[in-house]
Amino acid sequence: ADPKIESDGSFTCSKSCDSENGYRLTRSGNCQQCPYGTWLDREESSGSTFPRCHSCSFSQSATIFGHVPKSADKCLNGGYSRTKNSDGVWTEWGRSIQADMEFKVDATVDMHLCEVMEVKERFDNFCSDKFSMEKMSLDDFTDYDVEMLGCMVMEEFSEVYEHSCKNFELSWSDIMDDFEWEDVACFVAKGMHKIEEQDETCENLPDDDQGLEMNFEAYGSYYDRLWASAFWLPLFSHVGKMDRFQTNVVSGTVEGVLRKLGMYEMSTLTGLEMMDHVRDMILAVPRGLSVTESTFEFTSIDEDIFCENGNVKLACYGDNCSDQKCNHGEYSEGQLNCNEDRCNDCKPTWTIEGSDTAVECPMLPGCTVQNNIENGRLIFSDRGYINYDQRCEGCDSSTTIYTYICDDGFRLDNIFKQSESDGDEDPSYYDGDICHVQKFYCKSTDNKINQEPNCVKDTCQYDELKNGFMRKIHAERDSPCRCAEYKCNSGYEMEGEALVCCSPEGTKTEMPKCVKAECQFPKEMENAKFIIEHHDRRGNRDGWYQCLHGTRDYDDVYDSVRCGDESTDCENQNYCPAMIENGYLM
Repeated sequence: ADPKIESDGSFTCSKSCDSENGYRLTRSGNCQQCPYGTWLDREESSGSTFPRCHSCSFSQSATIFGHVPKSADKCLNGGYSRTKNSDGVWTEWGRSIQADMEFKVDATVDMHLCEVMEVKERFDNFCSDKFSMEKMSLDDFTDYDVEMLGCMVMEEFSEVYEHSCKNFELSWSDIMDDFEWEDVACFVAKGMHKIEEQDETCENLPDDDQGLEMNFEAYGSYYDRLWASAFWLPLFSHVGKMDRFQTNVVSGTVEGVLRKLGMYEMSTLTGLEMMDHVRDMILAVPRGLSVTESTFEFTSIDEDIFCENGNVKLACYGDNCSDQKCNHGEYSEGQLNCNEDRCNDCKPTWTIEGSDTAVECPMLPGCTVQNNIENGRLIFSDRGYINYDQRCEGCDSSTTIYTYICDDGFRLDNIFKQSESDGDEDPSYYDGDICHVQKFYCKSTDNKINQEPNCVKDTCQYDELKNGFMRKIHAERDSPCRCAEYKCNSGYEMEGEALVCCSPEGTKTEMPKCVKAECQFPKEMENAKFIIEHHDRRGNRDGWYQCLHGTRDYDDVYDSVRCGDESTDCENQNYCPAMIENGYLM
C-alpha cells in the first residue's frame, strides 16, 4: 500500500499490506482488513492485485475481531444458529467463544475557550447595559421578565463558582479516577475564571493558557461476542482517526438545522434579545473542542481465545456431561468426574474422582437412522427430553430426538394415541384443539429409533361452513396434525369446536355450526360506535367500539365488550372539553 516510486523506476511500500493477517489492497489504494463475517483466501490474494473477502456461510457466520479466517470452514458458529452435518441435517446449537472481548481506549481532548469567553462577555455586557444587577434579586419578582431572570441566573453562576469551585484543586486525572459531573463543571469553570483574571484578552494569551486539556481513558469487556466483533469493536477501533474529525462540523450542522427550521434568529422568534447569546453559546462549545491524540487497543490476547491446536476455546456449559455416561466396567458413574474439552468441541472426558488419572470410556454407539425416507427426509437431530408417557420402559429421559419433514402433499403418521391410563375416559387422536405427536427418539435400551418415520398421502378435504368461513389450515410439514380453523360471520355464534381435525386415514372430527346469535351488538352506545365483531377460537364474541366526543378508555380510543354489556368504558378522562370555540384539546 502507498507505493513510493524511486528515481530508477523501482518502488517501495510505505506500508505492508499483509494478507497473512487478513489485510488486502483495495482499488482506492488503502490497506484494509476483511470485515466481520468474512474470510480471505491467502493463495488467491497472492495471485490477485485486489483480492476480495468471501462471506462465511449461514451456519458459520461468526468471526473474531482482528482475526480473519483463512478458509470458510474456519468461520465460527458463535452459538447463534444450529450446526449442519455432512448429511445436510441440522443438529445441536453451536457454541459461543469462551473469552470476553476486552479493549482499551485513550484520547486527549483540548477545549479552546476563547470563543466561549467572547460569547460570555457579550452576554455580560448585554445584562449590565440593560439591567442594574445590584437592584435585581431572586427574592423579588415584581416587574421581572425572562431576560432579567436569565441575567440573574448568570450572575448566580458566578456566585456558585465563588462558593463551590474557587478552592477546587483536582486535576483531570483525579476527576477521571472518581468521575463526578460537578467536578467537570468546576474544572471548566476554573479554566474560564483563570482566563478572566488575565490582563490580556484570550486571543493574546499563550496557546497553553487559552484552553484546557482533558485525557479520557476507557476500558471495556463484552460478553456478547457477536455484537462485540461485529459492531462495537470495529466502531471503537476507529477512535484512532478522531484527530482528523473537525468538531466545527457539529456546530455547522446544528446551525444548518436551526436555519432550516427557521429558528436561527432566536431573538426575532421569541422576542427575547438574550436568546441570540444562548444560541451563540450552544454553537461555540463544539467549535472549541478537538481530539489531539487517540488510540485503541484490543487487549484480549490470543492465549485467551485460541487453543494450542489452533481451535477457538468454546464456552462449555456441562450439558454434554449431563447427557452422556462413561459406561466403564470397573468404575461407576459416581466414581468418575466428567470434564468438557473446550478445545475439542466440548467433548466429555472422564477422570477418576480425586485424581487427574484419565479413564477410557467405551462410548455406546448411537442410533443409526435414515436421513432420506420415501417422500420425506430428516431435517433436525438434537438432544432433548422425552415425557414419561412416550418413553419406552427402561429408557433414559435424555436422548437424541429426530425431526422429519414430508414432501408437499404428504404427512407424517406419528400421532400419539393416548391410553385410558393417561387420564382420558375417551382416548382419541385429538383432544380438543391439541394434536398429540409421538416423538421420534433413540432408545437407550437398544440404540434403535422408537418408531420408523413414514410419510403418507395427505387425503384431507375440508367442507365449507354455512354462515361462516375457513380461517386457516394447519398443515406443517414436520407434524402429523392436520386441522382447519373455522370462524362465524358477524352476528352468528359457533356451536362446537372451531378446529376440525383430520386423521391420517382421512376421518374428521365433527364440523361446528354457525347459528344466528340471540344477542346482537348495538350499532351505537353512549359515547361509542360499533366497529367490528371478533370471535376467538372458542367461539366467544367480542364487539369493538370506537370512543366518541373526546372520550377514552384510559389511554385508548377503542374498547371491547362482551355481547349483552350495556356500556363501554369510553369516558371523559378529565374535565377539559374536547372542543372549544375556534379550537380543540391538544
